[in-house]
Amino acid sequence: MSATDDLARATVDIGYSRRTEIPDFTRFMTRLLERGVTVTQSQSAALGLARVADGRLDGYAERHLYAWDALAGLLLVEEAGGLGNAFLEGDALTAGNETIAATPALYAGIASALEVA
Repeated sequence: MSATDDLARATVDIGYSRRTEIPDFTRFMTRLLERGVTVTQSQSAALGLARVADGRLDGYAERHLYAWDALAGLLLVEEAGGLGNAFLEGDALTAGNETIAATPALYAGIASALEVA
């Protein structure tokens, strides 16, 4: 797990899919950039989440993932000492949900940028 505790020094992988409106995605990316975050895209939620778990990234977020794309990676992050959102709330097991994973120090800032409580 990364030791970064300042959002302005963080690198966050943000995922995009066609299930997300482009203005919603760009608003999220802009909010991160305005906070000084380095934004990257690995094109793979599994890879992004694994990189958070092993400390190569400080966070991962995506507006919509299905359970089969998110749950194993969220478990890796949590086992490494990071935080992940409550992915399985509601009907997320079949319909998908937002996904956020990060170091404990950065989680709230990333969730705020994604406009998640």
